[in-house]
Amino acid sequence: MSFFESRDAYPHFWELVSDEIDCIKNDLNEEIELDAIILYEAFYSAKQTAARHKNFISSYNKEAAHLCFWIRKLKPAHVVDRPTIISRLKSQLPSILARDTDEELQKVEALQAQLDAQKNYIDVFRYPLNEKLALMVAFGIICLGDAIFAEDLRSEGKAGQADEILEKGANAAARIERLSPIITHSMRRDNYSAKSMATYFEWIFSD
Repeated sequence: MSFFESRDAYPHFWELVSDEIDCIKNDLNEEIELDAIILYEAFYSAKQTAARHKNFISSYNKEAAHLCFWIRKLKPAHVVDRPTIISRLKSQLPSILARDTDEELQKVEALQAQLDAQKNYIDVFRYPLNEKLALMVAFGIICLGDAIFAEDLRSEGKAGQADEILEKGANAAARIERLSPIITHSMRRDNYSAKSMATYFEWIFSD
């Protein structure tokens, strides 16, 4: 099985990235922008380097590791700085005030609340944004591979083996959730290769 060889690989990759960005936005309560060109470059680079990575590791784990490496390396996501956010919000006020209806005044109050929220400074620039994005997107791709493999096993009448695959995935999800802060900060500090990440993913999904 290969993620990159599937017809809808990039749309599915984009969906995983978008979903994770939304989750991080909610966690941080920050505006995050994604550079689509850099993201595509990460996808294409991972596809190229994964094709040259020849060893025993399963395709989805290997390809997820290369995507993880390139997202972390190229950093397609960034937190929008507060002056930019405040400027954008303020630019909306004059046109809203000109209409002066109850509905528009409610929008003004909502915008003011957002402006006030920007005053509550939290240092998010130490947050391992691209590392967290890389890790969780890679995890999503591995889970997709497991789901496809389990479905194939069921179609062959091997329901027991399919259940074992999905149970390992659930155990790995719990492990990733628990270790995510440690892993992402380590990824930010240390220069892990794609092959190292592939071996790590193989281990974390092994039992």
